[in-house]
Amino acid sequence: WLKVRVVLEIHPASELQLKDAERVVQRHPKRFQLARQDPLTLDVRFTPKEAERPYRYLRWVLAQL
Repeated sequence: WLKVRVVLEIHPASELQLKDAERVVQRHPKRFQLARQDPLTLDVRFTPKEAERPYRYLRWVLAQL
């Protein structure tokens, strides 16, 4: 049911740390997946219905980080 994917590659200068990303993955394991650690990359999944309003969903995603 989570067929749409966004890949977030976190800039090395970002304040977002690996431990923060791991915390989000633990809270939302069906939606967030740690793809790589160097550079820190997250796969985020959402439904086709949510994809109809991608900015609303991405706002929620960024709020989780």
